[in-house]
Amino acid sequence: MNKIILKKIRKNYTFWRLLFYLILPIFIIISIVLLVLLCKSYNSINLFEEEINISNQQKLNDNYCDNCVRRLLDGIMVEDSKSNLYPVALIIDNHIDARPPSGLSRAKLVYETEAEGNITRYLAFFDTNDNIKEIGPIRSARPYFIEWTNGLSALLIHCGGSPSALAKIIKDDINNLNEFYQTNYFWRSDKNYAPHNIFTSSEKIKEYLEKLNLTKGNFDSWRFKEEGEGKVEREINKFNKIKIDFKNPGYEVYWEYNEDDNLYIRFLNNKIHKDFQNNKITAKNIVIQYTSFEIVDSKLRLNIKVQGKGDVVICRDGSCFKAVWEKKSNKNRTKYYDIFGEEFYFNPGTTWVEVVNEKYKSKSIYDKINQ
Repeated sequence: MNKIILKKIRKNYTFWRLLFYLILPIFIIISIVLLVLLCKSYNSINLFEEEINISNQQKLNDNYCDNCVRRLLDGIMVEDSKSNLYPVALIIDNHIDARPPSGLSRAKLVYETEAEGNITRYLAFFDTNDNIKEIGPIRSARPYFIEWTNGLSALLIHCGGSPSALAKIIKDDINNLNEFYQTNYFWRSDKNYAPHNIFTSSEKIKEYLEKLNLTKGNFDSWRFKEEGEGKVEREINKFNKIKIDFKNPGYEVYWEYNEDDNLYIRFLNNKIHKDFQNNKITAKNIVIQYTSFEIVDSKLRLNIKVQGKGDVVICRDGSCFKAVWEKKSNKNRTKYYDIFGEEFYFNPGTTWVEVVNEKYKSKSIYDKINQ
């Protein structure tokens, strides 16, 4: 009896043993397949999320917005209706007694050059979609500022001007807002002494533009590259500090490249330059434009060559390039061309054009560029 029971047990054991060895591989295979599928699914989700994050980051980097186009003035992506608003150009004081300026950090394009006596002044272009409560101090016009303004068909905002500048405004039929005759669009502040105390605002400028029915710009845009496109890796052209050759003590300027933000920070007299609103003055592109300067009267006013061609250094993304500037006529905008004759591509964002005497070109950054 015991032998029969033992035999049955052995038979059952053998059956279950065989069944186990048959099922185990199938179970292992199924488990592996499920695990692979699960991993693939997980990775797909992660990749999808990563693509979304990358896409979102690219949109942020490219100043992206849905159904947007590049703004003609500075290449920033904006709604189509805001891409070509009538530009305004304000002559802003840089006298030591006028500092700090108001609203200058909000400018989209700035020309800086000498007015007289090696004292520099700004021609700052703003987009009329801005809402800036105070801009200034506003100073007087010079012929070369009018030329740059005319190249963008902008409204020139100023307080008087040299005799030749005032005559040029009339001759060239420049749309302008002169504090001498339109005082209701300006105010005089008690924080500065005259003549460094004249200010205006975006609101007052818009009122004047509406009065003249000026809504759309009429100028050629520069070319702007996509974010990260054309970034040069050649160490030979890398410059983290860009000194501008203004020779008057108190007006010494240099720019430092900030790689993390891919922009240049402005320094004036060895301090970070901030406007009255305590905003740092920065730029995405720095242009050093060399041209001829000539003193024309006893007050040391200047004749600066604006039309024609000349040498220039353009800095973006931490690298600097030799190039050529060209302004074909009074009404044409200044354009910039690389050494191959192709129009230069700027970064979207603010550009500062530093116009300096060509006699300082030797031993400057121009000679240091190996290109």
